[in-house]
Amino acid sequence: EPNVRQMLHAIEHLAQLRLTETDLTVRRMDETDRAAMGAVYTTSARTRPGHLARGPYVWDRVYRAWNNRPPICTGVFDGDRLVGYIVWRQKSPNPRYTLHIADVVAPTKPIADRIWRFLADQGSVVDKITGATAPDDPF
Repeated sequence: EPNVRQMLHAIEHLAQLRLTETDLTVRRMDETDRAAMGAVYTTSARTRPGHLARGPYVWDRVYRAWNNRPPICTGVFDGDRLVGYIVWRQKSPNPRYTLHIADVVAPTKPIADRIWRFLADQGSVVDKITGATAPDDPF
């Protein structure tokens, strides 16, 4: 669980993180982006020990709804090309909510920084961010 603690610690101090400024953009994605998400994951997984090929069962778990709330997929784009993404869910909106990270692919520091910037931008409506990462995940 040290990675969960590290993530929560980093999230509590988002304003203090030194994030790389980039031209990368973010946008909400939909079902039409799923093939591109699979390709980004597969490309990243090939260079990451322990990251396995994902079949339909795993992708269904990534995209499944919790309490009738579908996940939100946010992509990081370099121009029109998807280069990373985060899949997240809102939990307990009252009045602010917990943002739970279900899946994230951030193969480079600029992509990870852009995702962190996106998360920091949620600060006015998010109380807490949760999720788990692999021990060697650069995110």
